[in-house]
Amino acid sequence: MSGKSRALAVCLGIAGLGTVAAVFCVWAQPSVPLPRWDLAISLSLALAGVGGCLVIVRRGPHPDSDGLGTSKYWWPAQRNGLLGFVLWVWIIPVFFVASAALTPSPQAWEIVDAGHTIRTVEVEKVLASRWVQSNRSGHYSTEVQVSAPFGEGSRTVENRFSSKSPVRVGDQVWVLYAPSSSALGALIDDDRGSLETETGGPAEASVVFAAIGWAAFCWVLNLLGSVRPGPTNTIKRALVAGRVRVLSVVVDHVGVRVDERPSKSSTTKLLKPCVRLVLADGRHLDLYLDQVIEPEPLGRLLAGAQANLYWRPPVQKLPYGASVGYAVLVLSDQRCVQGWVETADGSNLPQGLLVPASEQLPEGSELRAIRPFPVWDPALHSPGLWALLISLLALVITSLGVGSFATVVLAAVAYVSPIIARSVFRSRLTSRLQSLGPDKNRHDAAPQSR
Repeated sequence: MSGKSRALAVCLGIAGLGTVAAVFCVWAQPSVPLPRWDLAISLSLALAGVGGCLVIVRRGPHPDSDGLGTSKYWWPAQRNGLLGFVLWVWIIPVFFVASAALTPSPQAWEIVDAGHTIRTVEVEKVLASRWVQSNRSGHYSTEVQVSAPFGEGSRTVENRFSSKSPVRVGDQVWVLYAPSSSALGALIDDDRGSLETETGGPAEASVVFAAIGWAAFCWVLNLLGSVRPGPTNTIKRALVAGRVRVLSVVVDHVGVRVDERPSKSSTTKLLKPCVRLVLADGRHLDLYLDQVIEPEPLGRLLAGAQANLYWRPPVQKLPYGASVGYAVLVLSDQRCVQGWVETADGSNLPQGLLVPASEQLPEGSELRAIRPFPVWDPALHSPGLWALLISLLALVITSLGVGSFATVVLAAVAYVSPIIARSVFRSRLTSRLQSLGPDKNRHDAAPQSR
Protein backbone atom coordinates (compact mmCIF):
# COMPACT_ATOMS: atom_id res chain seq x y z
CA MET A 1 0.00 0.00 0.00
CA SER A 2 1.40 3.39 -1.01
CA GLY A 3 1.58 6.48 1.15
CA LYS A 4 -1.46 7.95 -0.58
CA SER A 5 -3.54 4.85 0.10
CA ARG A 6 -2.44 4.82 3.74
CA ALA A 7 -3.42 8.48 4.13
CA LEU A 8 -6.83 7.76 2.63
CA ALA A 9 -7.29 4.78 4.96
CA VAL A 10 -6.38 6.94 7.97
CA CYS A 11 -8.81 9.69 6.94
CA LEU A 12 -11.63 7.20 6.39
CA GLY A 13 -10.86 5.64 9.78
CA ILE A 14 -11.13 9.07 11.44
CA ALA A 15 -14.45 9.65 9.69
CA GLY A 16 -15.74 6.30 10.89
CA LEU A 17 -14.62 6.88 14.48
CA GLY A 18 -16.25 10.31 14.55
CA THR A 19 -19.55 8.90 13.29
CA VAL A 20 -19.54 6.00 15.77
CA ALA A 21 -18.67 8.43 18.59
CA ALA A 22 -21.73 10.53 17.69
CA VAL A 23 -23.98 7.46 17.94
CA PHE A 24 -22.53 6.57 21.34
CA CYS A 25 -23.09 10.16 22.52
CA VAL A 26 -26.78 9.82 21.69
CA TRP A 27 -26.95 6.43 23.40
CA ALA A 28 -25.41 7.96 26.53
CA GLN A 29 -27.80 10.93 26.53
CA PRO A 30 -30.58 10.74 23.93
CA SER A 31 -32.55 13.68 25.33
CA VAL A 32 -30.47 16.78 26.08
CA PRO A 33 -31.34 20.40 25.25
CA LEU A 34 -29.85 21.72 22.04
CA PRO A 35 -27.25 22.64 20.94
CA ARG A 36 -25.57 19.23 21.32
CA TRP A 37 -21.89 20.19 21.34
CA ASP A 38 -20.82 16.58 21.95
CA LEU A 39 -22.51 15.57 18.70
CA ALA A 40 -21.21 18.61 16.83
CA ILE A 41 -17.60 17.83 17.85
CA SER A 42 -17.86 14.11 16.99
CA LEU A 43 -19.45 14.80 13.62
CA SER A 44 -16.94 17.57 12.89
CA LEU A 45 -14.19 15.00 13.41
CA ALA A 46 -15.88 12.77 10.84
CA LEU A 47 -16.27 15.78 8.57
CA ALA A 48 -12.54 16.50 8.82
CA GLY A 49 -11.71 12.89 7.93
CA VAL A 50 -13.87 12.94 4.79
CA GLY A 51 -12.50 16.38 3.90
CA GLY A 52 -8.97 14.98 4.12
CA CYS A 53 -9.94 12.17 1.74
CA LEU A 54 -11.37 14.68 -0.71
CA VAL A 55 -8.19 16.78 -0.65
CA ILE A 56 -6.04 13.69 -1.32
CA VAL A 57 -8.25 12.40 -4.13
CA ARG A 58 -8.49 15.78 -5.87
CA ARG A 59 -4.69 15.93 -6.17
CA GLY A 60 -4.99 13.52 -9.06
CA PRO A 61 -4.92 9.83 -9.95
CA HIS A 62 -3.07 7.33 -7.83
CA PRO A 63 0.65 7.41 -8.76
CA ASP A 64 0.78 3.61 -8.89
CA SER A 65 -2.33 3.16 -11.05
CA ASP A 66 -0.41 1.15 -13.64
CA GLY A 67 0.66 -1.50 -11.14
CA LEU A 68 -0.89 -4.79 -10.19
CA GLY A 69 -0.87 -6.65 -6.91
CA THR A 70 -2.50 -9.75 -5.54
CA SER A 71 -4.90 -10.46 -2.72
CA LYS A 72 -5.84 -13.58 -0.83
CA TYR A 73 -9.49 -12.65 -1.29
CA TRP A 74 -11.58 -11.54 -4.24
CA TRP A 75 -11.58 -7.80 -3.57
CA PRO A 76 -14.52 -6.69 -5.83
CA ALA A 77 -16.80 -8.83 -3.65
CA GLN A 78 -15.31 -7.24 -0.52
CA ARG A 79 -15.75 -3.76 -1.97
CA ASN A 80 -19.35 -4.32 -3.06
CA GLY A 81 -20.27 -5.88 0.27
CA LEU A 82 -18.69 -3.06 2.25
CA LEU A 83 -20.41 -0.35 0.20
CA GLY A 84 -23.76 -2.07 0.62
CA PHE A 85 -23.22 -2.40 4.36
CA VAL A 86 -22.32 1.29 4.77
CA LEU A 87 -25.33 2.48 2.78
CA TRP A 88 -27.75 0.29 4.74
CA VAL A 89 -26.27 1.01 8.16
CA TRP A 90 -25.98 4.78 7.52
CA ILE A 91 -29.59 5.08 8.71
CA ILE A 92 -28.37 4.52 12.30
CA PRO A 93 -26.35 7.76 12.76
CA VAL A 94 -28.91 9.74 10.75
CA PHE A 95 -31.78 8.42 12.88
CA PHE A 96 -30.09 8.98 16.24
CA VAL A 97 -28.82 12.47 15.46
CA ALA A 98 -32.26 13.48 14.20
CA SER A 99 -33.98 11.92 17.23
CA ALA A 100 -31.56 13.73 19.56
CA ALA A 101 -32.73 16.98 18.00
CA LEU A 102 -36.45 16.14 18.09
CA THR A 103 -37.01 14.30 21.39
CA PRO A 104 -35.87 16.71 24.14
CA SER A 105 -38.92 17.90 26.11
CA PRO A 106 -38.77 21.59 27.15
CA GLN A 107 -41.14 20.84 30.03
CA ALA A 108 -38.91 18.04 31.32
CA TRP A 109 -35.83 20.25 31.36
CA GLU A 110 -37.69 23.12 33.01
CA ILE A 111 -38.62 20.63 35.75
CA VAL A 112 -34.97 19.48 35.96
CA ASP A 113 -33.75 23.07 36.31
CA ALA A 114 -36.26 23.63 39.11
CA GLY A 115 -35.04 20.57 41.05
CA HIS A 116 -36.84 17.44 39.94
CA THR A 117 -37.80 14.19 41.57
CA ILE A 118 -39.34 10.94 40.31
CA ARG A 119 -41.72 8.89 42.44
CA THR A 120 -44.70 6.57 42.19
CA VAL A 121 -48.33 7.64 42.56
CA GLU A 122 -51.71 5.98 42.00
CA VAL A 123 -53.87 6.59 38.98
CA GLU A 124 -56.97 8.44 40.14
CA LYS A 125 -58.79 8.61 36.83
CA VAL A 126 -58.25 7.33 33.31
CA LEU A 127 -59.32 10.19 31.04
CA ALA A 128 -58.70 8.46 27.70
CA SER A 129 -57.17 5.27 26.40
CA ARG A 130 -56.85 3.92 22.85
CA TRP A 131 -54.88 1.23 21.07
CA VAL A 132 -52.48 2.58 18.44
CA GLN A 133 -51.52 0.00 15.80
CA SER A 134 -48.02 0.24 14.31
CA ASN A 135 -47.18 -2.42 11.73
CA ARG A 136 -47.32 -5.76 13.59
CA SER A 137 -47.08 -4.19 17.05
CA GLY A 138 -48.77 -1.37 18.86
CA HIS A 139 -49.25 0.45 22.16
CA TYR A 140 -51.89 2.11 24.31
CA SER A 141 -52.02 5.89 24.29
CA THR A 142 -53.39 6.74 27.72
CA GLU A 143 -54.25 10.01 29.43
CA VAL A 144 -54.52 9.80 33.22
CA GLN A 145 -55.08 12.01 36.23
CA VAL A 146 -52.94 11.70 39.38
CA SER A 147 -52.11 13.71 42.50
CA ALA A 148 -48.49 14.87 42.77
CA PRO A 149 -47.18 15.81 46.28
CA PHE A 150 -45.77 19.30 45.67
CA GLY A 151 -44.21 21.30 48.49
CA GLU A 152 -47.32 23.41 49.03
CA GLY A 153 -49.56 20.31 49.00
CA SER A 154 -50.90 17.70 46.63
CA ARG A 155 -52.05 18.90 43.25
CA THR A 156 -53.98 17.13 40.56
CA VAL A 157 -52.06 16.83 37.27
CA GLU A 158 -52.93 15.23 33.94
CA ASN A 159 -50.62 13.81 31.29
CA ARG A 160 -50.60 11.40 28.36
CA PHE A 161 -48.12 8.55 27.90
CA SER A 162 -47.68 5.29 25.99
CA SER A 163 -47.91 1.86 27.58
CA LYS A 164 -47.81 -1.77 26.46
CA SER A 165 -50.89 -2.73 28.50
CA PRO A 166 -54.11 -0.98 29.55
CA VAL A 167 -53.86 1.36 32.56
CA ARG A 168 -56.59 1.22 35.19
CA VAL A 169 -57.56 3.28 38.21
CA GLY A 170 -55.37 2.34 41.19
CA ASP A 171 -52.37 1.30 39.07
CA GLN A 172 -48.97 2.62 40.12
CA VAL A 173 -47.27 5.00 37.66
CA TRP A 174 -44.17 7.18 37.82
CA VAL A 175 -44.37 10.96 37.92
CA LEU A 176 -41.61 13.47 37.16
CA TYR A 177 -42.11 16.85 38.84
CA ALA A 178 -40.38 19.66 40.71
CA PRO A 179 -41.72 19.76 44.31
CA SER A 180 -41.06 23.49 44.58
CA SER A 181 -42.67 24.46 41.24
CA SER A 182 -46.20 23.18 40.82
CA ALA A 183 -46.72 25.61 37.92
CA LEU A 184 -44.44 23.46 35.75
CA GLY A 185 -46.83 20.53 35.99
CA ALA A 186 -45.59 16.93 35.76
CA LEU A 187 -44.77 14.15 33.31
CA ILE A 188 -46.24 10.69 33.86
CA ASP A 189 -45.16 7.27 32.62
CA ASP A 190 -45.52 3.64 33.66
CA ASP A 191 -41.76 3.16 33.07
CA ARG A 192 -39.26 4.99 35.26
CA GLY A 193 -36.54 4.50 32.62
CA SER A 194 -38.47 6.60 30.11
CA LEU A 195 -38.61 9.54 32.52
CA GLU A 196 -34.92 9.15 33.35
CA THR A 197 -34.15 9.24 29.63
CA GLU A 198 -36.14 12.49 29.37
CA THR A 199 -33.89 14.03 32.02
CA GLY A 200 -30.53 13.11 30.45
CA GLY A 201 -30.28 9.42 31.31
CA PRO A 202 -29.05 6.73 28.90
CA ALA A 203 -31.12 5.36 26.04
CA GLU A 204 -33.39 2.45 26.82
CA ALA A 205 -31.82 -0.96 26.23
CA SER A 206 -34.47 -1.87 23.66
CA VAL A 207 -33.43 1.06 21.47
CA VAL A 208 -29.74 0.18 21.68
CA PHE A 209 -30.39 -3.50 20.94
CA ALA A 210 -32.60 -2.55 17.99
CA ALA A 211 -29.76 -0.50 16.49
CA ILE A 212 -27.24 -3.30 17.08
CA GLY A 213 -29.69 -5.79 15.58
CA TRP A 214 -30.09 -3.64 12.47
CA ALA A 215 -26.30 -3.37 12.09
CA ALA A 216 -26.01 -7.14 12.46
CA PHE A 217 -28.74 -7.66 9.86
CA CYS A 218 -26.93 -5.33 7.44
CA TRP A 219 -23.70 -7.23 8.09
CA VAL A 220 -25.30 -10.57 7.28
CA LEU A 221 -27.11 -9.20 4.25
CA ASN A 222 -24.10 -7.47 2.69
CA LEU A 223 -20.87 -8.77 4.19
CA LEU A 224 -21.49 -12.39 5.14
CA GLY A 225 -19.47 -14.30 2.58
CA SER A 226 -17.91 -11.09 1.24
CA VAL A 227 -15.47 -10.38 4.07
CA ARG A 228 -13.15 -13.24 3.12
CA PRO A 229 -14.33 -14.41 -0.32
CA GLY A 230 -11.92 -16.88 -1.85
CA PRO A 231 -10.75 -16.42 -5.45
CA THR A 232 -12.87 -19.42 -6.45
CA ASN A 233 -16.02 -18.52 -4.49
CA THR A 234 -18.19 -18.43 -7.65
CA ILE A 235 -17.48 -22.10 -8.47
CA LYS A 236 -16.75 -23.51 -5.00
CA ARG A 237 -19.98 -25.47 -4.49
CA ALA A 238 -19.93 -26.79 -8.04
CA LEU A 239 -16.30 -27.84 -7.53
CA VAL A 240 -17.22 -29.91 -4.48
CA ALA A 241 -20.13 -31.42 -6.41
CA GLY A 242 -17.91 -32.32 -9.39
CA ARG A 243 -19.70 -30.02 -11.86
CA VAL A 244 -16.73 -27.84 -12.82
CA ARG A 245 -15.00 -28.16 -16.18
CA VAL A 246 -11.62 -26.87 -17.37
CA LEU A 247 -10.41 -25.52 -20.71
CA SER A 248 -6.88 -24.61 -21.79
CA VAL A 249 -6.90 -21.08 -23.19
CA VAL A 250 -4.59 -18.30 -24.30
CA VAL A 251 -5.39 -14.68 -23.43
CA ASP A 252 -5.73 -12.60 -26.58
CA HIS A 253 -6.28 -9.19 -25.00
CA VAL A 254 -8.33 -7.30 -22.40
CA GLY A 255 -10.86 -4.78 -23.66
CA VAL A 256 -14.21 -3.21 -22.82
CA ARG A 257 -17.48 -4.66 -24.14
CA VAL A 258 -21.20 -4.75 -23.45
CA ASP A 259 -22.24 -7.91 -21.64
CA GLU A 260 -25.19 -8.91 -23.81
CA ARG A 261 -25.99 -12.17 -21.98
CA PRO A 262 -25.71 -11.24 -18.28
CA SER A 263 -26.44 -13.44 -15.30
CA LYS A 264 -29.90 -13.36 -13.71
CA SER A 265 -28.61 -11.21 -10.85
CA SER A 266 -27.64 -8.53 -13.39
CA THR A 267 -30.27 -8.29 -16.11
CA THR A 268 -29.05 -4.88 -17.34
CA LYS A 269 -26.61 -5.07 -20.24
CA LEU A 270 -23.61 -3.24 -18.79
CA LEU A 271 -20.33 -2.15 -20.30
CA LYS A 272 -17.65 -4.22 -18.54
CA PRO A 273 -13.95 -5.07 -18.74
CA CYS A 274 -13.65 -8.22 -20.84
CA VAL A 275 -10.85 -10.75 -21.29
CA ARG A 276 -10.86 -12.23 -24.81
CA LEU A 277 -9.72 -15.87 -24.64
CA VAL A 278 -8.65 -18.11 -27.52
CA LEU A 279 -9.24 -21.87 -27.51
CA ALA A 280 -6.99 -24.44 -29.15
CA ASP A 281 -9.34 -24.68 -32.13
CA GLY A 282 -9.31 -20.91 -32.66
CA ARG A 283 -12.72 -20.17 -31.17
CA HIS A 284 -13.13 -17.25 -28.79
CA LEU A 285 -14.57 -16.90 -25.31
CA ASP A 286 -15.27 -13.66 -23.44
CA LEU A 287 -14.67 -13.45 -19.68
CA TYR A 288 -16.53 -10.44 -18.27
CA LEU A 289 -15.18 -8.90 -15.05
CA ASP A 290 -16.51 -6.54 -12.38
CA GLN A 291 -16.78 -2.94 -13.61
CA VAL A 292 -14.35 -1.66 -10.97
CA ILE A 293 -11.45 -3.72 -12.36
CA GLU A 294 -8.96 -1.65 -14.35
CA PRO A 295 -8.73 -3.17 -17.85
CA GLU A 296 -5.52 -1.44 -19.01
CA PRO A 297 -3.01 -2.72 -16.41
CA LEU A 298 -4.74 -6.10 -16.43
CA GLY A 299 -4.33 -6.27 -20.20
CA ARG A 300 -0.59 -5.67 -19.95
CA LEU A 301 -0.31 -8.57 -17.51
CA LEU A 302 -2.56 -11.08 -19.24
CA ALA A 303 -1.90 -10.51 -22.95
CA GLY A 304 -0.52 -13.72 -24.49
CA ALA A 305 -0.64 -15.67 -21.20
CA GLN A 306 -1.53 -19.35 -21.19
CA ALA A 307 -4.07 -20.29 -18.53
CA ASN A 308 -6.73 -22.73 -17.39
CA LEU A 309 -10.34 -21.60 -17.47
CA TYR A 310 -12.50 -23.35 -14.88
CA TRP A 311 -16.23 -22.85 -15.35
CA ARG A 312 -19.58 -24.07 -14.10
CA PRO A 313 -23.02 -23.63 -15.68
CA PRO A 314 -25.43 -21.14 -14.09
CA VAL A 315 -27.88 -22.57 -11.57
CA GLN A 316 -30.71 -20.30 -12.67
CA LYS A 317 -32.58 -20.95 -15.91
CA LEU A 318 -31.51 -18.57 -18.67
CA PRO A 319 -32.62 -18.59 -22.33
CA TYR A 320 -28.93 -18.65 -23.26
CA GLY A 321 -27.81 -20.84 -20.35
CA ALA A 322 -25.77 -23.27 -22.46
CA SER A 323 -23.52 -20.45 -23.74
CA VAL A 324 -22.64 -18.83 -20.39
CA GLY A 325 -21.25 -19.73 -16.97
CA TYR A 326 -19.36 -18.57 -13.89
CA ALA A 327 -15.63 -18.96 -14.34
CA VAL A 328 -12.17 -18.55 -12.83
CA LEU A 329 -9.14 -17.90 -15.03
CA VAL A 330 -5.99 -19.32 -13.39
CA LEU A 331 -2.51 -18.40 -14.68
CA SER A 332 0.49 -20.71 -14.41
CA ASP A 333 1.83 -18.70 -11.44
CA GLN A 334 -1.43 -19.30 -9.47
CA ARG A 335 -2.74 -15.79 -9.95
CA CYS A 336 -6.36 -15.63 -11.05
CA VAL A 337 -9.44 -13.55 -11.83
CA GLN A 338 -13.08 -14.57 -11.71
CA GLY A 339 -16.03 -13.51 -13.80
CA TRP A 340 -18.82 -14.47 -16.19
CA VAL A 341 -17.78 -16.37 -19.32
CA GLU A 342 -19.68 -16.36 -22.62
CA THR A 343 -19.04 -17.73 -26.07
CA ALA A 344 -18.33 -14.93 -28.52
CA ASP A 345 -20.89 -16.14 -31.09
CA GLY A 346 -23.65 -17.38 -28.77
CA SER A 347 -22.93 -21.08 -29.37
CA ASN A 348 -22.74 -23.58 -26.52
CA LEU A 349 -19.71 -23.45 -24.24
CA PRO A 350 -17.17 -26.15 -25.05
CA GLN A 351 -17.28 -28.86 -22.39
CA GLY A 352 -13.55 -29.33 -21.89
CA LEU A 353 -12.51 -31.77 -19.19
CA LEU A 354 -14.47 -32.57 -16.04
CA VAL A 355 -12.57 -31.63 -12.87
CA PRO A 356 -12.69 -34.37 -10.18
CA ALA A 357 -14.81 -33.40 -7.19
CA SER A 358 -12.66 -31.60 -4.63
CA GLU A 359 -12.64 -28.66 -2.24
CA GLN A 360 -9.92 -26.92 -4.23
CA LEU A 361 -8.66 -26.60 -7.78
CA PRO A 362 -5.75 -28.71 -9.01
CA GLU A 363 -3.48 -25.64 -8.67
CA GLY A 364 -3.93 -25.87 -4.90
CA SER A 365 -5.32 -23.62 -2.19
CA GLU A 366 -2.76 -20.82 -2.53
CA LEU A 367 -4.43 -19.04 -5.43
CA ARG A 368 -4.07 -15.26 -5.35
CA ALA A 369 -6.62 -12.92 -6.85
CA ILE A 370 -5.14 -10.32 -9.21
CA ARG A 371 -5.77 -6.86 -7.81
CA PRO A 372 -4.99 -3.71 -9.79
CA PHE A 373 -3.86 -0.88 -7.55
CA PRO A 374 -6.79 1.51 -7.02
CA VAL A 375 -7.02 4.48 -9.35
CA TRP A 376 -8.16 7.37 -7.19
CA ASP A 377 -9.66 9.36 -10.04
CA PRO A 378 -11.15 12.71 -8.93
CA ALA A 379 -13.89 12.42 -11.56
CA LEU A 380 -14.96 9.05 -10.14
CA HIS A 381 -14.53 9.40 -6.41
CA SER A 382 -15.08 13.10 -5.69
CA PRO A 383 -18.91 12.94 -5.95
CA GLY A 384 -19.10 10.25 -3.27
CA LEU A 385 -16.85 12.20 -0.91
CA TRP A 386 -18.77 15.42 -1.54
CA ALA A 387 -21.97 13.53 -0.73
CA LEU A 388 -20.51 12.33 2.58
CA LEU A 389 -19.45 15.89 3.37
CA ILE A 390 -22.97 17.14 2.68
CA SER A 391 -24.46 14.34 4.82
CA LEU A 392 -22.18 15.02 7.77
CA LEU A 393 -22.60 18.78 7.47
CA ALA A 394 -26.39 18.31 7.55
CA LEU A 395 -26.04 16.26 10.75
CA VAL A 396 -23.74 18.86 12.33
CA ILE A 397 -26.31 21.60 11.63
CA THR A 398 -29.06 19.37 13.00
CA SER A 399 -27.16 18.87 16.27
CA LEU A 400 -27.05 22.64 16.80
CA GLY A 401 -30.85 23.00 16.67
CA VAL A 402 -32.78 24.25 13.64
CA GLY A 403 -36.39 23.35 14.42
CA SER A 404 -38.45 20.25 13.76
CA PHE A 405 -39.21 20.81 10.06
CA ALA A 406 -35.62 21.66 9.15
CA THR A 407 -34.40 18.67 11.17
CA VAL A 408 -36.54 16.29 9.11
CA VAL A 409 -35.38 17.89 5.85
CA LEU A 410 -31.70 17.74 6.87
CA ALA A 411 -32.06 14.11 7.98
CA ALA A 412 -33.51 13.23 4.56
CA VAL A 413 -30.63 15.05 2.84
CA ALA A 414 -28.10 13.27 5.06
CA TYR A 415 -29.44 9.83 4.17
CA VAL A 416 -30.21 10.31 0.48
CA SER A 417 -26.97 12.06 -0.52
CA PRO A 418 -24.73 8.91 -0.42
CA ILE A 419 -27.35 6.93 -2.37
CA ILE A 420 -27.40 9.57 -5.10
CA ALA A 421 -23.59 9.67 -5.07
CA ARG A 422 -23.46 5.91 -5.66
CA SER A 423 -25.65 6.30 -8.74
CA VAL A 424 -23.42 9.12 -9.97
CA PHE A 425 -20.34 6.93 -9.42
CA ARG A 426 -21.84 4.10 -11.47
CA SER A 427 -22.73 6.50 -14.26
CA ARG A 428 -19.25 7.99 -14.33
CA LEU A 429 -17.65 4.54 -14.14
CA THR A 430 -19.59 3.56 -17.25
CA SER A 431 -18.49 6.78 -18.94
CA ARG A 432 -14.89 6.01 -18.01
CA LEU A 433 -15.14 2.53 -19.51
CA GLN A 434 -16.62 4.08 -22.66
CA SER A 435 -13.68 6.46 -22.84
CA LEU A 436 -11.32 3.48 -22.86
CA GLY A 437 -12.94 2.41 -26.13
CA PRO A 438 -15.43 -0.47 -26.37
CA ASP A 439 -13.72 -3.42 -28.04
CA LYS A 440 -14.81 -3.62 -31.68
CA ASN A 441 -13.50 -7.14 -32.09
CA ARG A 442 -16.77 -8.47 -30.70
CA HIS A 443 -18.62 -7.32 -33.77
CA ASP A 444 -16.28 -9.38 -35.94
CA ALA A 445 -17.78 -12.54 -34.45
CA ALA A 446 -20.77 -14.30 -35.88
CA PRO A 447 -24.21 -13.12 -34.75
CA GLN A 448 -25.28 -14.53 -31.41
CA SER A 449 -27.85 -17.27 -31.20
CA ARG A 450 -30.37 -16.81 -28.45
